[in-house]
Amino acid sequence: MIQIPAGGQIDFQVEAKIGYVHRIIQGAFAPYYFNGTESEWSNIQTVSIPVSSTSESPTPTVPEFPVIILLPVLLSLFSVAVLFKHRKTRNQTSYCSSFGTAKN
Repeated sequence: MIQIPAGGQIDFQVEAKIGYVHRIIQGAFAPYYFNGTESEWSNIQTVSIPVSSTSESPTPTVPEFPVIILLPVLLSLFSVAVLFKHRKTRNQTSYCSSFGTAKN
């Protein structure tokens, strides 16, 4: 990353490319090749960094999860798990008992 001091300047140019990059294996080498269209380089542009640009980046805020919500959520999940387990057991019991009461 380039560090530009406050009050400093940086010059840059831009070149546009439309196409794709591919590799051709040539022995032990596999150089990259560009296949497409390139523009000319732009004129040199200069960006000046003001001296007073030493603003701090804001710290990201993470929403807090209220601990008071944790207990009801866990109890709800446990209740749903018990209900599904009970329903599964009840269905298996009724299925097995229906075969035991069959008459010939």
